[in-house]
Amino acid sequence: MKIFLLLKQVKNLLREHYFILVLGVFLTFLILSPVIFFPLVAKDSYQGINIAHFGTDAHLYLTRAQEAMEGHNLGNEFLAEGKDKVDSRFMYNEKILIAPLRFLGISNYLDVVTIYHIYNALGVFILVLLVYFFVWQLSGDKLLAAAAAVFAIGGYHIIYNKALFYSDFNIYGRAMFPYVSSLVFFTYLNLLVKSLKTKKIFYTVLTGAGLGLLFYVYFFAWSFALALNGALFILYAVKKDYQQVKNIFTVTALGVLIGSYYLIQMALFFSSAVGKQS
Repeated sequence: MKIFLLLKQVKNLLREHYFILVLGVFLTFLILSPVIFFPLVAKDSYQGINIAHFGTDAHLYLTRAQEAMEGHNLGNEFLAEGKDKVDSRFMYNEKILIAPLRFLGISNYLDVVTIYHIYNALGVFILVLLVYFFVWQLSGDKLLAAAAAVFAIGGYHIIYNKALFYSDFNIYGRAMFPYVSSLVFFTYLNLLVKSLKTKKIFYTVLTGAGLGLLFYVYFFAWSFALALNGALFILYAVKKDYQQVKNIFTVTALGVLIGSYYLIQMALFFSSAVGKQS
């Protein structure tokens, strides 16, 4: 009975928010359309290399993914030596994304570029939904939430490039970043809003776990989250809302506890001889 009730709730949720689902599919298609249509446009000139042009960063992320597929420790993605040493970036994204393929034993038969294009499509679509539900939780306005999601992902260039139109690729079509860090960050924001609204210990613990996960994804993801928590802590303290002060403190403490392994490893690395040179 619980399964049928859950399915009914999911059905009602999809029916209530179908508009953003359609927009999400459309925006994802637009962002990834260059790599979708490039082989068709190039025709006989196509040589099997279908990487969107984002400078050298995309190649770095793809190289790290290839290293993860081959079972290396990401200690050095540039040279043959030192591959199994400690990763100086302390990011586990590639290992997590490639782990299911290695577990199934199919990683050696797949092309990392194609895999990342598929991940990009799923990631951008889910990110649209996460931004939408974050704004919707704050405002209760579905139209505002949809507009915020579409413009945050599809129209960021208006602020970044200070132009209404531009002739470059959308950055969310790039392999790995920024969509992966944004996925986890907006998941955390959604959980944080839910935790502050409901004040239930379950959501507080879940939010703390989300914060802890950020440590293993991207430096600026967890540092921005801690800055936000600090601002909220001060705000609620000034308002003398001690229940929310306790909530924010618990979330932050749990997140830092989960991320402590990352912090210790980073401190040990930068205090080492190799770390001092980096």
